[in-house]
Amino acid sequence: MDSVVDAFSGGANVAYHFKRKGMKVIANDLLRFPYHLARAVIENSHEKLTEEDVEGILAPNPPACRAADTMPGYGRKLGRGAGRDAGTFIVDHFYGYYTKPVLHWLDQVWANIQKLPGYKKDLALAALGNTVKAKSAFGQFSRSKMNRKADLEAVASLEQSQLSNPPLSKFIESFKRSVRQLNNLVFDNGKECKAFNLDAAEAVRRYGADVLYLDPPYVTDEITDFRRTSAALTLMLHKPAGESGVKPL
Repeated sequence: MDSVVDAFSGGANVAYHFKRKGMKVIANDLLRFPYHLARAVIENSHEKLTEEDVEGILAPNPPACRAADTMPGYGRKLGRGAGRDAGTFIVDHFYGYYTKPVLHWLDQVWANIQKLPGYKKDLALAALGNTVKAKSAFGQFSRSKMNRKADLEAVASLEQSQLSNPPLSKFIESFKRSVRQLNNLVFDNGKECKAFNLDAAEAVRRYGADVLYLDPPYVTDEITDFRRTSAALTLMLHKPAGESGVKPL
């Protein structure tokens, strides 16, 4: 057996296992975050983020800073031009997930990531997604996990406390740590591995392999939480076409 299709690659753990075994891996997922993750560590065989790349990603975005300083409430929608203007898309649409400074930081980092080429962009988006998920124990991503019947306003009332949301410095530390971890996962197994963003059935039809691995999301009482979390993460990392001039990645 020399090749495998992982039609629901998710966190890419299984796909990466097969890559380490020297197999040609086709990793597929309908969701954008798993797709970028698979491009970063399955399809990618050599590109890594440098310290200079990370500095650029974390660099202040002047238009975003001015918006944060001068606009009342939760900001306004600004046109995004190839990552040159961070705008306030996440601030405008994700109130209650994290504190306002963190939401502005996410807008800034997302915009700076758009300047990166190829697999570097995938690595950065994967690191940003990992950071958002890692801190979700304190944010609204896990509200339903903590208490599915919890009142949104009651939980959101804690948004300025370190118990509900860690300070921005913790997000920056987490992002840098995730970049290091992802960089360490990049290697060339000598095979042409690929990542796709397709419906599972379509991926199976298009790409044959010796092994077909199917591990779809399980239909349980928590499937609604999974869908909500996945949809929010996808929207945060992949802005919809036509929203503040944003184009699909």
